[in-house]
Amino acid sequence: MSVLKYPHIFEPIQVAGALFRNRLFSSPQGFYNIGPDLFPNSDMIGFFETKARGGFASVCVGDLIVDWKNGRHYDWLIPMDNPKMLPGLSKLVSAVARQGAVASAELSHAGMFAKASFEAGAPLLGPVDMMGKYGEVRAMTEADIEHVIDAFGKAAAFAKQCGFGMVTIHGGHGWLIPQFWSKQLNTRKDKWGGSFENRMRLPLAIVESVRKAVGKSIPIEFRMSGSEWAMADDNGYDIDEGVRFAQMLDGKVDIIHVSAGTHETVASVCISHPSMFLEDGVNAKYAAEIKKHVKSSFVATVGSFSDPAHMEETLASGNADIIEVARQSLADPNLITKARTGR
Repeated sequence: MSVLKYPHIFEPIQVAGALFRNRLFSSPQGFYNIGPDLFPNSDMIGFFETKARGGFASVCVGDLIVDWKNGRHYDWLIPMDNPKMLPGLSKLVSAVARQGAVASAELSHAGMFAKASFEAGAPLLGPVDMMGKYGEVRAMTEADIEHVIDAFGKAAAFAKQCGFGMVTIHGGHGWLIPQFWSKQLNTRKDKWGGSFENRMRLPLAIVESVRKAVGKSIPIEFRMSGSEWAMADDNGYDIDEGVRFAQMLDGKVDIIHVSAGTHETVASVCISHPSMFLEDGVNAKYAAEIKKHVKSSFVATVGSFSDPAHMEETLASGNADIIEVARQSLADPNLITKARTGR
């Protein structure tokens, strides 16, 4: 009888109505070599199908924009509020599924960093009036906020229609959601800002909108920064507040995906995308700390994982339930199959 060298990696996991064949997920990545019509093309489909064929349990399609007019940071992203995307996305999902993986849709809104929308004539929208990186930011009105909440729900419903088996809400790295839960940025005086509970109101409303759209059988993954690290002393938060955020999400989402950092400082980006000069799994400590404080949601870790032995150790220690990798899935999309077969 054969014995798996990495039993924890290859232990299946049931999350809501989805069964994942192992504990290694391909974390959100976009594919930007698409034409001006933005339709998913054969290259894009092949990009994600290759990861699924290599053995990853889930393959996440990143940078799917819920509000094209107001929320895009680049022009070469996929608009989830355009029904013409249905044929291409459905074909992509089918390609991933036939290789045995669950396709996930990462839903995102850039908020005050929606550079491409701004350059096309839309206002920069954020929690408060301020001068931002790309220009003057306008505080979102009640109608703007309700529109965003609705946009996430409609995008989730569209993802379900396309056949995606999971949705991932991007709540990390400085985009719209962390802009609202930031105590430094969100100094609003209404119910959407100020106190911790008020700053969490928009993220939780988005989660509720997405849940209503997809039901209980489709898992919801929530991607967050456990700590914004380099910005913790000025415009960011540290792991203590990251734990508080995760506790508010616990049980409302199925997977809490713990990344780190924000794209607004170079030093912090180097934590979000750890280089070879940092230790393997450098951000795993944030997921491990959050896992101590949540009871109902699974916890995923991400950041500089490439060695199956190290991944196995991380899972066996109980510091995470799932490991997500991005660059390693590019460097070697057959990593999982190789680990299973001893190559």
